[in-house]
Amino acid sequence: MSMFFRIVCGVLLVTLVHGAVPSSEREALESLYRDTDGANWGGNDGWMKGDPCVNRWFGVSCNGGNTHVVNLDLDGNGLNGTLPTELGQLSKLSRMYLNFNYNGLHGDIPSDIGNMENLQYLGLYRNHLTGTIPTELGEASKLQYLGLFRNELHGTIPTELGKLKALWGIYIYQNNITGSIPSELGNNHNLAALWADNNHLSGNIPSELGRLSELSILYLNNNQLKGSIPTELGQYSARQYFYLHENSLDGIAPEWICDSLLYNISNNLFSCPLPSCCSTEDTRCQPCYFNVAKE
Repeated sequence: MSMFFRIVCGVLLVTLVHGAVPSSEREALESLYRDTDGANWGGNDGWMKGDPCVNRWFGVSCNGGNTHVVNLDLDGNGLNGTLPTELGQLSKLSRMYLNFNYNGLHGDIPSDIGNMENLQYLGLYRNHLTGTIPTELGEASKLQYLGLFRNELHGTIPTELGKLKALWGIYIYQNNITGSIPSELGNNHNLAALWADNNHLSGNIPSELGRLSELSILYLNNNQLKGSIPTELGQYSARQYFYLHENSLDGIAPEWICDSLLYNISNNLFSCPLPSCCSTEDTRCQPCYFNVAKE
């Protein structure tokens, strides 16, 4: 074996063993460790030692060549602190889950997350995050799932989310979000679930949501919505879960609500008569809901 061949093989072996994660990605992970009290995480095996991929840092997954971080899963791992802006340097990251009961993240969601061009799943729910939903998330063009529920977020729903053609799930319930529901969400043609209940949303339900042929789950209850239920929402048979109770909606409630698997439109200001599936007593309109799955 020639000396040149041995040198080439040695270089290749070192590369395969040690990986080549860019320094910017390692810096992002190190910042997360420092800013969220990594020394006291529930699991932190390997962190801050060697290469994140080769040393198999806890919760970190990499591509086959160990050259990029692609998944970050630290669910319920005891993260306490704020999210660093350096997270945006994880440009190849596909999934990031930093949620659930045992994490205590607070502060803002870094706008730099919008730089993650490969991000598909973002789970930051059940924390204590404040601030607003970054408009820059509209630049994460591959985003499919947005889970920000049970935080303390305020501000409005960014119209920029309407640019996310791959998005199938928006879960932002139980926050302090105000303003109206953007009509631009009607451009998310893959959207199957919109959970925005228990906020402070106001204004009308946009008729543009009627464009969403895949929308099967709509939770807008416990807000301050007004106006009538758009007739356009009844165009498709995909509607399975339809919850609009505890608002100030008025007008005539449409009959097609009865085709939903589960529904609740009670405690609004609808005129009589209610749809045929709603209970009635004498001539009075009664609350309309069906919270038990149909046979």
